[in-house]
Amino acid sequence: MDANQRRSIDESYKLLFSEPRMIADLLVGYVKQEWVDKLDFSSLESLPTDFITECLDKRHGDCIWRVKWRDSETYLYVYVALEFQSKPDRFMPIRLMTYVSVLYERVAKQQDFKPHGKFPPVLPLVLYNGKQPWKYSTNLRDLIDIIPGGIEQYIPEFEFFLIEERKFKNHPLLPTRNLVSALFALETSANEEKLFNAFKALKVWLEQEGQKSLNKAFLAWMKGVLLPSKWEHIDMSDVSDLEGVQSMLEVTVEQWKKEWKREGLAAGREEGIQLGKQEGRELGKQEGLAEGRAEGRAEGQRALFVQLIEAKFGALANDTMKTIEHANEEQLQNWTLKLLTANSIDEVFH
Repeated sequence: MDANQRRSIDESYKLLFSEPRMIADLLVGYVKQEWVDKLDFSSLESLPTDFITECLDKRHGDCIWRVKWRDSETYLYVYVALEFQSKPDRFMPIRLMTYVSVLYERVAKQQDFKPHGKFPPVLPLVLYNGKQPWKYSTNLRDLIDIIPGGIEQYIPEFEFFLIEERKFKNHPLLPTRNLVSALFALETSANEEKLFNAFKALKVWLEQEGQKSLNKAFLAWMKGVLLPSKWEHIDMSDVSDLEGVQSMLEVTVEQWKKEWKREGLAAGREEGIQLGKQEGRELGKQEGLAEGRAEGRAEGQRALFVQLIEAKFGALANDTMKTIEHANEEQLQNWTLKLLTANSIDEVFH
């Protein structure tokens, strides 16, 4: 990947995380610490990052936000480092400490900063989507050789918060409407069908948000990053909205199913020839295998649906469980989509 491609990918991600809803969902859904509940997300404000670029290396993908605490005029700053590289960076604590230091210098020059006042807290956060596990420490002290005898008190304390996307692979979408959860589901989807299901959920959520900038950001990211990484041969130049993405995905998933069917039939015929089975028996076996695969998919979807609906509404009644047990694959898909916006169990099934 050349520098221009790398920059294009970084900027696509930055466009996504330049949306306040994405930052709020990131903190609420994946930081999950008590202080997050004390933030006033309506006050989220994006800050320029050009001063980081001027002083240090080019950080095309990083974002800086600040948000007020509830019932307060004081801020929390959030520095989001978007690390979309193939492998982790051992020296990330040093880099981030430097960026935060430059940020504090910037804050000190602001007109509203009091000469004898204290600096606001900064959350340094790294969002990493590489395939290799992040095996390095998030704490700066672990990079420094400490000699016993008192010198340790002069070693700087600095640690960043790491969100490693690969750890959320195959996780169900969060019961609440969380756009970062949908982003992770799309990026870590194991096959076309799972990607399509995650996209349908995302599309419903975005329609409910009604924010054109969010739609535009996700469209740019899907055209520029996600879909080319899955299918290099697909031409996205004529796709101008999420409806177009859905149509393209529907065709792609259908083609994938046909290829899978052809491969399955070919394997079944070869097995039949090798075993010397009669043609009629071979056909019956193929049909049985196809039915078994369909039942397996339905069982997996049924288990996921039960997990999601119980997470949102609590334990299910016996009658409801019986209804789910007798549902086919299409019904389960429809119920799963309704679950995203339902306020009661009745709204899911009616």
